[in-house]
Amino acid sequence: MAVVTIIVLGFLTLFYVDNQEFMDTAKEQMKQGYEWEYVGPQELDSRAKSIPLQVGKDNPFVIFKLKKK
Repeated sequence: MAVVTIIVLGFLTLFYVDNQEFMDTAKEQMKQGYEWEYVGPQELDSRAKSIPLQVGKDNPFVIFKLKKK
């Protein structure tokens, strides 16, 4: 059980470190009143920081965006 916990914590740590700029930007924008909004699969916005999804050889896309409420 301890090995599984270590592996999961290691994976989460690597994910956070790899995407730290995105996480920091999202946290700051949420403090400013932004909220996650479902927008459906859309092409990436080159100006926005994001963690894109990609299935197979299709183009990367996003499903949620931070929007000011």
